Amino acid sequence: MVSGLVFGIATLVVAIIIAFVVVSNAITVNDDIYFTGEGPSGSNESITGLAEAGDDLDAAYLSGASCTVSEVYNETNDDLILAEDNYTVSGCTISGVAESPYLGYDVQVTYTSTYHKTSESGDRMFENFTEGVDEISEQVPTVLLVSAIILILAILSTLIVVWQRMRVGGSI
Repeated sequence: MVSGLVFGIATLVVAIIIAFVVVSNAITVNDDIYFTGEGPSGSNESITGLAEAGDDLDAAYLSGASCTVSEVYNETNDDLILAEDNYTVSGCTISGVAESPYLGYDVQVTYTSTYHKTSESGDRMFENFTEGVDEISEQVPTVLLVSAIILILAILSTLIVVWQRMRVGGSI
């Protein structure tokens, strides 16, 4: 009984270590080798106060995201804002140009995006895996407690059987 419990816990620990190695290698590999796919599009996404410092579009959270802006409108009077002298786009960040009369204005941006699908999948797999390990590790004290109770009950039942045999006068 004891050897079974020890073997089970040791197997769980080894399996978790192997899983960590596999997932961490998947994350390392996908940074260099990736597949680019279409990402989310934004239609009239609001940006509050166009700033020189830049504002991230919603697709910016994706790994390797690159946005192509098709239209930018002034939210107040629906004026089409042309890119040449008013804003620039880098990745999925839109920044106002210093001389633009639209700096500080609320704008609506329409765009399409692409991102590195394999990198994003690897990142999410790692996040989910670490969340799962965190949740399982929270249960380790409970598992160990249940194992200890089972071990104590097994020892007590063995002692009761031996005591009854001794009481009756039988051999052990």
